[in-house]
Formats: sequence, structure tokens, C-alpha cells
Amino acid sequence: MKAAVWRAPGDIEVRDIPDRQPGPGEVRIRVRRCGLCGTDVHIHHGDFIASYPLVGGHELSGEVDAVGEGVSSVRVGDRVAADPVISCGRCHFCRIGRRNHCESFGALGVTVDGGFAEACIAPCAVVYPIGDIPFAAAAMAEPLACVLHGVRRANPAAGSTALVFGAGPIGLLMLQALLRSGVVTAACIEPDAARRALAAELGAAVVGEPGDDVSSPPPHGFDLVVDATGVPSVVEGMLPYAKSGGTVMFFGVCPPDARISLSPFEVYKRDLTIVGSFSLATEFSAALDMLRAGVVSVDPLVSLVAPLDDLPALLEGGLPPSALKVQIEP
Repeated sequence: MKAAVWRAPGDIEVRDIPDRQPGPGEVRIRVRRCGLCGTDVHIHHGDFIASYPLVGGHELSGEVDAVGEGVSSVRVGDRVAADPVISCGRCHFCRIGRRNHCESFGALGVTVDGGFAEACIAPCAVVYPIGDIPFAAAAMAEPLACVLHGVRRANPAAGSTALVFGAGPIGLLMLQALLRSGVVTAACIEPDAARRALAAELGAAVVGEPGDDVSSPPPHGFDLVVDATGVPSVVEGMLPYAKSGGTVMFFGVCPPDARISLSPFEVYKRDLTIVGSFSLATEFSAALDMLRAGVVSVDPLVSLVAPLDDLPALLEGGLPPSALKVQIEP
């Protein structure tokens, strides 16, 4: 079968690899859509946890075309999506519901082969039937589940206000999820005019460019401020936007060696809470439920569908400047 294989950071090739059979407890998925994520770009540059050689791609949907011994949760022909997190289920963190911190953490497309291929092998425990959800929408379940994990971590109160930095696919999913979680007023800061317009269309009460004053709805600052850019300089400037007693969430993926300067006295004096959010834990099913119910709009976020052969060029800077979510159609 055809697959995009990273031989090493920065070295990716589309070539034929063996199309293996699923083992006990495994499912083979014929991939119909697989999203290109910012994490994949980090993997391409070698600055994210990954094992090489690797078939990347962790936002995937498709059809089951083979099942291994003992699999009864799905059948051949089922339309499915895969939660990429592979956890042991036995360690301390798995036993307390934090499988994203499993001591043997693995992930499709990160530590084992994923969805940038014509087919992907996955443990049946992470494969979910999607019914009639379109493949393009179902491939958005993983980023939405990550967003829902972040919302759980931040735990915004009913009637609260929020500011999201960045109106890329993740920022726009975050904006929508917050507005369905108790946040009543959300603002967004984004340099791109088309993305600002989409943020407003999806519910942002105020949108602005970097440096704009977006504080007019909540005069004392925002209850929650979220970074969805992964840009260290943006993260460094977030605290002044938070209300005293508010929460600042680091959601975007900054480079591992990035460092920022902040005032411990300000965090102390203003009763600020700083929250991190990594991957997803138990939110995949909820993400599919939201997509099935149509309460989150994902169609406007998919701006380009490309064949597998185009992936190396896209990773090497071939993305259109205005692109939002790019999906690969193997």
C-alpha cells in the first residue's frame, strides 16, 4: 500500500510499504480522510515526541476492512474514526482517568504508524463507529476531543467570558466549544482578516488584530484566556488580558525548548490560575456526539483536501497562506 513515511526529521517520502494484517485485538482501517495537524509539522521538524521511521497522521477516519482475533466492537464495513492515544490501562495515570499521561504513552501517527497511508492498523479499543457522520467531519473528532479536554481543564463557570488567541482550526474549535460550555461572551485575536471574519461568524462577540483593545465586553479582563497559537511571544503576553482571579490556559504547542518570562508576583497578587492541556483523555466519544448533533461547525474549517502524494510539499511550506485545516485523502 502507499504511505507517507518519515525516515527521519525533515525526510519524508511517499512510497509502497507492506499492507499488514491486523493482529489479535486490532482493526485495519482503510483511511478516507486524515487531517494535517500542527503536531505533524513539529514531527516533521523533529521537535515533538515521535519515533522514526514513522507513518504520521493521527486525525483519521475511514472504513474497517479487516479485524483481528477477538474483535467484536466493530465489523468489516463499519465507518469509523480512531482516537490516536494508545495507553496501557494499568499504570497509575490510566487508573485515575489520565490516559494521556500513561507511563507507556503511545499514539497513532506519533509513536506508531498512523493515517497518512491507504490503511492503518489500530487497537480496537480506540476505534469508534461514526454512523453517518461524513468522513471529513469525523476526521475532526480528534482535534475537537483535544479542545474538549482543554475546556475540562479550564472548567469555565456559567456566564463567564473568554479570550482566544488564534483563529486557526484549533482556535475556532476552542471558540465554539467554550460558547457551548457556559462562556457567554468570547473574543478572538487573530492577524488574518479572513480568519477574524470566520471567528465572528462562529460566535466571537469581538475580534481584533494583535495589539487591538478587545476588552470592551468585560471591562476588568477575561475570566479565561487561551493560547491556540503555540507562539511563545503570544503566550508571554497573555496575563494582562486575564481578570484578577481568572485562568490562563497554555493550549498551543510551543517548541519544547521555548522559554518565556512572566512575573510570579503578578500570578500571586492577582490570584491567577495557569493551566496546561495536553492531548485528550476521555473526550473522544463526546466529540463524536457533538459532531453527530451538529452543535459544532467543522465544514468551514476544512479548506483544502489533497492527495497523499502532495503531503511532502505541503510540509515543506506548500500550504496556502490562508489555509485552515488541510485533510489528506489517501
